[in-house]
Amino acid sequence: MLRVSELTPGDLSAWRELAAGAVSPNPFAEPEFVLPATRAWGVDDLRLLVVREGSDWLAALPVRRARSWRGVPGDVIAAWRHDYCFLCTPLVRAVGHAEALATLVRGAAATSPAFSLDWVDADGPLAAPLTAALAAEARVVVVERFERAALHRSETDDYLQRGLSGRHRSGYRRRLKSLEREIGPVMLRDDSDDPEAPGRFLELERTGWKGRAGTAMACDPAHAAFFTEMGQAFAGAGRLRMLSLVCADRPIAMLCDLIARDTVYGFKIAFAEDLGHYSPGMQLQIASTQAFHDSGVARADSCTDPENATMNRLWPDRRALVSVVATRRGPAGAAAHAKWAAAVRLQALRARSGRH
Repeated sequence: MLRVSELTPGDLSAWRELAAGAVSPNPFAEPEFVLPATRAWGVDDLRLLVVREGSDWLAALPVRRARSWRGVPGDVIAAWRHDYCFLCTPLVRAVGHAEALATLVRGAAATSPAFSLDWVDADGPLAAPLTAALAAEARVVVVERFERAALHRSETDDYLQRGLSGRHRSGYRRRLKSLEREIGPVMLRDDSDDPEAPGRFLELERTGWKGRAGTAMACDPAHAAFFTEMGQAFAGAGRLRMLSLVCADRPIAMLCDLIARDTVYGFKIAFAEDLGHYSPGMQLQIASTQAFHDSGVARADSCTDPENATMNRLWPDRRALVSVVATRRGPAGAAAHAKWAAAVRLQALRARSGRH
């Protein structure tokens, strides 16, 4: 358990090397994302649960000690997920990943009565070994399972045809033609290498409903600083994608993505609300989808809410995620297991009641 604020340059180098070779990439668990986030949230007690062999890191996961999780009281080691973190799958080196995961879980189980994981992969190379490691060390309560919109590379460029219906495609084409006829030509511009692009994104987001609600990043100087610092770090490594839909030299929608090896992760989108009847945000998502096949990446994770009807309609594929809490076996973990199992049953009962 390494305190993040006390990591040495050698630790940071090992962390970055692990991220670059992880069997399942996760940009939200990398130092270029985690460190700015700790400053934005004022978190000084964040730790890394690390499996090491000499100076080599085999697995790592940002965690916090907490006295409750999801409203259920009790000591827990929890994977750290904040408002801008959309995946908590541990970073695990490809070679020997099953053994490294087992060691990670054993370490967590030895330091706390409970170990919680939010939004980790329910399929892919780590799903089975993580499930096996948890089952070997603890009693597991599955808190939630869900899927969110994604794109998986196929042999043919038919993503829009498999996603949007013909009626919806025609409708968005008509709106785009109306926009071009009434205001001016529309083009998709790659602003990934433009150092001014993050500032334009912050301003565009601030002028929309998020600004009025106070949830735009620019409304909080610490969150704006996080976005700027994180974006500069990913851009410096060629792993920030900033796409702009430009009309009459004005950005009317902007998309910010993070790249981790063969996967693109959606981070934020903003659009000009005064042009909302033309659906500028959706027009940009459609243009991005059209460019997916030529981008060379294997998959794109929308990182959107599972109930996001717009992205669920646009992107035909899905990424499955799960959240679990694991408690010690035997008497030491019996009470904790009973609490979280009861909480999940109550949550399911409330959900059923809400549908009637």
